[in-house]
Amino acid sequence: MEINWVLISTIPLIIIGYDYLNVNVDSRRLHFKLVIPSIALIMMARLFLMIDIIPNNSFKKKFHGKKELVIAIKNKAKGAPMVKVNSFQLASIYQFYAGAKALSYASITGRKSQYDLWNVEESLRGKKVFYIFSYNNIWVDSFKTDDHNVSYQWVDNFQAVSDLKVLVDSVPNNLMAGKQYPIKLRFAYYQQYNEVFEHTSLKLRCYIYDGLTQINENPNTVYLNKQLLQQGAEYTISVPDTSGQFKLCFGIEPDNIAASRNSDFMDITINQ
Repeated sequence: MEINWVLISTIPLIIIGYDYLNVNVDSRRLHFKLVIPSIALIMMARLFLMIDIIPNNSFKKKFHGKKELVIAIKNKAKGAPMVKVNSFQLASIYQFYAGAKALSYASITGRKSQYDLWNVEESLRGKKVFYIFSYNNIWVDSFKTDDHNVSYQWVDNFQAVSDLKVLVDSVPNNLMAGKQYPIKLRFAYYQQYNEVFEHTSLKLRCYIYDGLTQINENPNTVYLNKQLLQQGAEYTISVPDTSGQFKLCFGIEPDNIAASRNSDFMDITINQ
């Protein structure tokens, strides 16, 4: 959870704490003894965050070198909007330092963010964007800064469909490993994407996750069209040869960009 989301709770905590310390003398003494050490620890922590003195690469990558990273991206993007997969932090920092448009694009494992509320994705439809992957992709161009590796590609015609919903009538809770199960799918909010097929194909994919770890991407791929969106589709789940409790979901993958998560996660159990 982001700390700024709960920052407002400090006001009632101060009020409640004041009343408590007023009537509890022992706690008040302890509070006074801890005030100075607490302030000192907070100031030290702030200094560590502000000054690049900790020799830890993961720490450096998370807290330092962001301005240099933004400058490098801006030089590569040459004024085009930046789309970063699963990073509303970098998108926000890029907008702040570069003064340019950015989008945090939520892929199949990503989380919705303020960019979805602001409908930034729709404002970039059809535009050329500088698309940055969420991982080091050896098959595309890349560049490095002191603390970051960036894999990127140009997408000439950005056509994401994050708001298109895949609705599943029913999925068996208990599945047998190695078996196949046909299920019926319906689609919602597809009307706004009627023109998308003029610019890209849409591939319907099915994924199985153990927590946040993808254990299977189903080999069955359905290419969507207007008729399937209107009438629904049948999809055959090929169950992997493993056992346990997992989550199943559907994503839709346009050309050249990652699939978004277009359904809810559904609990499944796979038995041998």
